Amino acid sequence: MQYKFIIFISIGLIITTQPSYIHPDEHFQSLEILSNLFFNIKGTIPWEFNPLHSARSYVPLLLNYSPFFLLIKSFPILKTPSIILYGSRLINLSIFLLTIFYILNLKKITKYFILTSFVTFTLQSHTFSNSLETIILLWVLNLYSKNIDKSSKSFANSIWIGTLISLGVFNRMTFPAFILLPSIYMLFTYYAYNIFSLIIIVSSFLTTSCLCILIDSKIYGAKKNIFIITPLNNFLYNLYVQNLKLHGLHAWYTHLLINLPQLVGPLIIILPWSIFQILSNIRQKTMQNSSEQKRKYFITLSSLSLIGSLMLLSLFKHQELRFLTPLMPLIIIVILEPFTKSKYNKFLNSNKLCYLKISWILFNFFMSLLLGCFHQTGIIKYISTFQSNNITPQTQDSIGIHIWWKTYSPPTWMYLNQNLIVSTTTIKSDIETIDDINFDILQNHIIDLKGSDINLLNDTLHTYLMNDTLNNATLILPRSVTSKLINLKDNFVFTQIYSTNVHLDLDHIDFDDLSSLYPGLIAYSVRHK
Repeated sequence: MQYKFIIFISIGLIITTQPSYIHPDEHFQSLEILSNLFFNIKGTIPWEFNPLHSARSYVPLLLNYSPFFLLIKSFPILKTPSIILYGSRLINLSIFLLTIFYILNLKKITKYFILTSFVTFTLQSHTFSNSLETIILLWVLNLYSKNIDKSSKSFANSIWIGTLISLGVFNRMTFPAFILLPSIYMLFTYYAYNIFSLIIIVSSFLTTSCLCILIDSKIYGAKKNIFIITPLNNFLYNLYVQNLKLHGLHAWYTHLLINLPQLVGPLIIILPWSIFQILSNIRQKTMQNSSEQKRKYFITLSSLSLIGSLMLLSLFKHQELRFLTPLMPLIIIVILEPFTKSKYNKFLNSNKLCYLKISWILFNFFMSLLLGCFHQTGIIKYISTFQSNNITPQTQDSIGIHIWWKTYSPPTWMYLNQNLIVSTTTIKSDIETIDDINFDILQNHIIDLKGSDINLLNDTLHTYLMNDTLNNATLILPRSVTSKLINLKDNFVFTQIYSTNVHLDLDHIDFDDLSSLYPGLIAYSVRHK
């Protein structure tokens, strides 16, 4: 491995182990569930893992993280939020880097751009289901391309393809969007003439899917003779716009015009030309070398995956940047892998590549600082101060009441508390309320007020602090909204007990209030006057 790659990986490791917090799903669709399953840690159960919905499979999580969690369970001294969080991120990063460097036959320039992408050490390393989706997709496309090599063990490849496709579907119901066009292409160019391989893939897919269904049905506690198919439940949930409204609705062009440019920055300029070149030469068979032929197939399959996924994912009204995480390596492969000494030699040896590298490094440096080092970092830093090395319920210290306001939902698993109760606001008739919060719980109680207005915060504080047995409550909020507390200071006393400036809140910027531009997270002890 070249020394440049070692330098980039070292820098990436620093970014990976920063307490940044990109999106709540990186905790609530993985570590929150696993901590409850392995350590009986109480926290937040997201809607997908609620038995009423049963919309997420446990199997991909267990395959990816259970060895690490079993190791921690065997050595309690390792049971700290930092080790669990950063250890899980390093697992994702390691598998991805091994795939890029040793499983895929990529050129050095392709590896260079993937390794210097902010996505590698932020979105891909964080514990999103999208991170695992990227790895499964690359493995499937690689196995597809290997089938053109007659010396390859197509029987074993076919078993792996069927298994991986099944795991991809059970990991995220969006996975078929990434492999639909590549699978159709392979069907007509290879499997139409190799029916036995197709039968093996289908059999392997069905066998793995049945195992996933049985495991999920067991964990979710399904009744006898009732089976839970989690990707189907997830798909049906996402069909209804009313459900998607709870998560945010976006225009159909959000992925194409907003999220994709954020993902690859300056490369977006030459992406259309690269795809056109690949598709226009899709039927050419000028390469005699088996390795070159596999490379050509892999590039073609990558471009088809890129096109198909963008088209299909744009049909859904809920679109987030992280949904496109698997496209980052595909875009770089599509743009840079076709470079050969003949056709693209002028570009490779010109100043154009130099300018592209400089703009690429600057773009990814900025995005790495933004998402990898500073974004919502105060949340993880603050909760880490409340970790308990002894999670025995009888000896664990109480944390009292924590009220989170205008922040991302706190990753409650990090409290490592087996007695924790988590409450939040609810939407009734399109109105956000606190009616379902049990204000009689005065210990180990986390209140997530999300982005509710100041009136709801006032009602929460007043309801709690009017209790004679409660002297104070802890309020945690970003510094960007502290000016709003001026309306409450006639009734409450706010005493600062914690603060950090390393917290970037981009959700509450108000240019009419310049104090909203201040970074930081603050915790107050609040009591009635």
